[in-house]
Amino acid sequence: PRESGLRFGWIHTANTDFMEILTNKGFVWSGGGLNHYTVCLMKYIIENGDLDKHLTFTRETLTSRANALISTLRTNDKENILHFHEPKGGYFLWIKLPDFITGKEFVELCEHFSVKVQLGSVSTAIKSESKTFRKLLSVVFRV
Repeated sequence: PRESGLRFGWIHTANTDFMEILTNKGFVWSGGGLNHYTVCLMKYIIENGDLDKHLTFTRETLTSRANALISTLRTNDKENILHFHEPKGGYFLWIKLPDFITGKEFVELCEHFSVKVQLGSVSTAIKSESKTFRKLLSVVFRV
C-alpha cells in the first residue's frame, strides 16, 4: 500500500541525468508528489536488498570511525582527563570534560584544529542549563 503521508527524507545525488529526469516532472514542481515516488523507491530498495547493504555499509563505516576516534582519544589523553564510555550503538560519543575547561572553550579549541564537536546540550532533547550538559560533548561519526 502507498501511504500519501509517508516521508522518508530527501534525494541526494550527483547523478545529473537522474536529477534532470526528476526535476522536469510536474509532480515535482507542484510540491505534492514526491511522497508517492519515495514510497515506491523505498519499496524497491527494501525488496531488492539494497537497504540491507546500505545499512551494513553505514554501520561498518560508523563503527570504524568510532573506533578510530576512541583510539585517538585514548592515545593522546595521556593525563586521563577525558571521561567517556565506548558506545555500543547510536551516533554519538559523549565525553565528560574536566572542571578546568568549559564545553564552549573545548569546542573552540577543537575548531582551531578543524575538529567538529558539539556541546552536549545540542545533542539532547532535555532542555537543561545544568553543569552536566555544559560539561558534556557529543562527537558525531559522520558517514
